[in-house]
Amino acid sequence: MSETQVKVWFQNRRTKYKRDRNREAEVRDSKAESLAACNILRILQHQPPRAPFSPNFLPPPFTF
Repeated sequence: MSETQVKVWFQNRRTKYKRDRNREAEVRDSKAESLAACNILRILQHQPPRAPFSPNFLPPPFTF
């Protein structure tokens, strides 16, 4: 192989390595986001139901 071919081979190898690392990071991030969403849903499902929000609801007045 010529010197130019060797340089191109290494350049392609580095590019493939970086592309694969980026894909792995994206998969890892999406799994983390999915896990976080599952944890939030689990927490929300175990909380007692709350009264629905009413725009007319006013909190009790603050007293000293």
